[in-house]
Amino acid sequence: MMSTKCPEILQNCEKYIVDKIIKGDLVGKAQLEASFEYLVKIEDRSNINEKEFDHACGIGIVVTEEEIKTLIDSLFDKFKEEIEEKKWNFDFSALLH
Repeated sequence: MMSTKCPEILQNCEKYIVDKIIKGDLVGKAQLEASFEYLVKIEDRSNINEKEFDHACGIGIVVTEEEIKTLIDSLFDKFKEEIEEKKWNFDFSALLH
């Protein structure tokens, strides 16, 4: 993915990104894409603020499958009546906000 998705403007940052992947900091597609977004926005890519980079990419944040399941269950419980009433017309994207 790195070679096909990395914006050309970030070619000089590829080693930094690959090092973060090897170190285990960037562990998924969402974090990799966030790293691209962050690096594209900053002006001085030769002096990357690691703390800002890590924060922007969600490095160190771990969410378990159980936590995700619990959150989804609570959202469905919260909107249960409306979901049953509207069925397929319910705006499920509203659960994401």
